[in-house]
Amino acid sequence: MIRVGDVVECGSNRGRVGAVMPYGGALSIVTAAHLLEGLEGSEGNGAGPAMVGGVACDAVRVISGYNLAILQSRNSDEIERSDIKNPTVGNANLFTADHSSPCRIQSISSPVYYVYFGCSDLPMPGDSGAPILQDGAVVGMLSSLFPNNCTGLIVSSDVLSVGSTRR
Repeated sequence: MIRVGDVVECGSNRGRVGAVMPYGGALSIVTAAHLLEGLEGSEGNGAGPAMVGGVACDAVRVISGYNLAILQSRNSDEIERSDIKNPTVGNANLFTADHSSPCRIQSISSPVYYVYFGCSDLPMPGDSGAPILQDGAVVGMLSSLFPNNCTGLIVSSDVLSVGSTRR
């Protein structure tokens, strides 16, 4: 079963499933677009397959400007849909299948916002695209990390509503 926080493998690049949402008539996986650079023929849509939980997935869309890619599983029965909501300033958790890191969302004024982590519990390499959860729902995905000051940039779930309505 594919769900948020699972590992996404694109050749030698590893990241995380940030959300699972409807797109193009099927449940689709959202992850960090820069992971696609690990695949042959990754210039735009049609790259693949990426592997998520041993299931082959094809890249069907890159949401330009936000470092997000939409993947579709070749076996859509193996996917658990995410609860997605808008972020609020306050406590949250970066979630992966391996660990959870408490964090705090500091600003939500644009589709990309700052989050603060405990300096002893930073996201790890391979956590690109990991979901940020509040009250069990996805509110954003990890895009960048600045370990020198324990902050990161999060792409808000607001971007997903735009991405799901375009093809």
